[in-house]
Amino acid sequence: MSKRINDRGAKKWATSFMLPEHVEMLNGLYRDYHKQDKPILDMYQIEEFEEKIHYAREFHLPLTFTVWSDGFSEELTGSITRLNEWTKEVWVQKQNNDMKCIKFIDIIGVKVEE
Repeated sequence: MSKRINDRGAKKWATSFMLPEHVEMLNGLYRDYHKQDKPILDMYQIEEFEEKIHYAREFHLPLTFTVWSDGFSEELTGSITRLNEWTKEVWVQKQNNDMKCIKFIDIIGVKVEE
């Protein structure tokens, strides 16, 4: 008497064939595919950003910064608490009271929220 074991054959390996190394590699490829080059800003855009930052700081208005970080851009909204021209950094207090330091060189967009 032979008992036949019915264990789905090769079907059971189809869903779990991805090794963690494969998943990590695919995530890295996806991330690299969607990376953007840092935009090159001219002097007029930089002056406009500076004017908006000084205006918002003078009248205590919130700003929305577009910050470039490692190939991706993110938006950060908050009010300026500290502006250091020597180290070229802006300290922003976000709406959830967290503090974030932004370097001038990473800013690619500024919008005043009125």
